[in-house]
Amino acid sequence: MGEDDYSLTNMKLLMTLIGEIYCERLKELAIGKLKGTVGEEEFKEGREIIKDSVVFKDIGAIVAEARVDFRYNTNWVAVEDKLLGTEKTRKRFGKEKIEKVRGLVETGFAEQDGKSYKISGKGLNRVFGYLLFTEFDRMSNEQ
Repeated sequence: MGEDDYSLTNMKLLMTLIGEIYCERLKELAIGKLKGTVGEEEFKEGREIIKDSVVFKDIGAIVAEARVDFRYNTNWVAVEDKLLGTEKTRKRFGKEKIEKVRGLVETGFAEQDGKSYKISGKGLNRVFGYLLFTEFDRMSNEQ
């Protein structure tokens, strides 16, 4: 995942692992934190409920949910590469070099159980940070 940890593609995949309903709840927590209506205790409690409620999903379910809930048009291979990592051929200064790109599982943002995946606590924190940033940006632009 490396240099594009906060890319929209990675965030949409992580949000898909959370699920639409829990992602909306996480967004509400982010807005509440920004407005000061959600305290630290309520935030931690809400985060734990979401973390405990998220279930493992296979790649087919992830692809289907991504298309419907998050308008993220992807395919099975791309999702698997993002989750497990891959090797990319990069050309720099006229020379080709094969680099390993770490996946969400390897970086600790997702957990794997056989052929099923779910978001980890670290991944949940990453999505919360992203939602916090986007909501702050949205609120700033409204003023």
